[in-house]
Amino acid sequence: HSDKVTNDAKATFAEAGAVKVLLESLLDVRDLDLQDGLLRILSDLVQDPALQAKQAAEEFKDFVLTDNGGADVVLELMKGNLKNKTRVTAALYTLAGVVTLIPDAASTMATELGSKVLIQTVWKYWSCGDTRRRSLMLLRRMRDAKPDLTAFMLKHWKASLAAMECGQSEDPDAATPEGTPEPVVEATPEVAQEEAGDERDDRDGNAVGDEGIGAVEEAEGAPEDQLEQAEMPLESCEMSQLDEETLEAVQPEEGRGPQTRESVAASPEPEAAPGNKLMTEAQLPREMRHFLALLKVHRFEQKSHILAIPDVVKAIVDFKDDPELSRLGMRALMSGTAMEQEMRLPTIGRCPNFVKSVRRIMHKESMQEVLQLQLRLVLGILDNDPSDYQDWVECAVFATVKVLQATVVWTTNSWEVILQAIEEAICTPQGKILLQNFNVALSLYKEWEKLKDSHDDALAKMIVSSFHDQTERILEIIG
Repeated sequence: HSDKVTNDAKATFAEAGAVKVLLESLLDVRDLDLQDGLLRILSDLVQDPALQAKQAAEEFKDFVLTDNGGADVVLELMKGNLKNKTRVTAALYTLAGVVTLIPDAASTMATELGSKVLIQTVWKYWSCGDTRRRSLMLLRRMRDAKPDLTAFMLKHWKASLAAMECGQSEDPDAATPEGTPEPVVEATPEVAQEEAGDERDDRDGNAVGDEGIGAVEEAEGAPEDQLEQAEMPLESCEMSQLDEETLEAVQPEEGRGPQTRESVAASPEPEAAPGNKLMTEAQLPREMRHFLALLKVHRFEQKSHILAIPDVVKAIVDFKDDPELSRLGMRALMSGTAMEQEMRLPTIGRCPNFVKSVRRIMHKESMQEVLQLQLRLVLGILDNDPSDYQDWVECAVFATVKVLQATVVWTTNSWEVILQAIEEAICTPQGKILLQNFNVALSLYKEWEKLKDSHDDALAKMIVSSFHDQTERILEIIG
């Protein structure tokens, strides 16, 4: 009976357009318990489809009394109150419900306030799977909606990581007295050097980057509690693969009733981000290390700097089974002008374990564009005589096979790269054996015959005209 009364009350709220009223009340009310109660009602309205959740989410997004809609109200309630697990849980349910129903609402949440509060939430509840994952999902959506936040997010994330590794823990709820400077985590020499480079770039207008080596090999994450999520809002069709994995990871187990938000909030509060206890990045949950890797790759895209190359490579190596991150990393490494790419290649070739990871990534890759990009990267590294030259030759042969299988439409550039890769492999005994084992001669011959038979295709005729002698010579050698 009480459930029916509660549902009827929620329906009345929904019909009356109560989201606006609730947000206005949250701006005015100072009683903490009342704030928590209103926030819980708000979170229900933006999640339950039966209560016109989509309409409620629209009202939340379009709230006019703040600069960024209802997100400003909820984030302000979280700021300085992260010890209140009930409030944090309700706030995250509200924000996640809105951004899931209305994906572009992430742009209104994408502020420095939102980034800082959610990063603090992740670190305070790092061992609480549900809270951590939901906060990270929101941070990813916000960064995607406003890429300019990348540097800000990375700065605050690295400060939290440095504090953890030094055995320190900052209290996100502690207010800084007016006129008192905020505590600053001392930067390492590498970070200080990179930040100085960024400051020079801001003055000179040049594109540079940041960060030193940061990602680490995958390891077992820190212990997680077994909290499970209550009903999730409907998934958006624009969700990333990691967001989908996040939502699946917190679904209730089959055969169990869904947990209520109250039961999650009432669970024993997890240990805060460890203080006075030395930890390393490798002990953090995978999602946290993955988010840092994404930030570093995105930052490299914005300001590429040779000092940041090892970070991007490590991100690819550490998360080589993540297609999204590996593709993003490869594109970042091969971005910019031909001269910029050429300057990076020696450093890339010296990064440990990269060749094995590239081979594994290629094995799972099927996109023509990405495979051709990977082959160009491999050839560029080979041109710089890496210490593990033979391993890269094997990688080049494998990439050639994959490109021949995946390419539907050839261009003069893609055909030239294929011929260069084969010529590189021919120069070594092991390369010749691999070309024979993979039957590259037959695959190349078939594609070559298709091009010669495409009499009405101007591009095919251009390829045949430009590379006839070179292709025929290579076919004779490897055939």
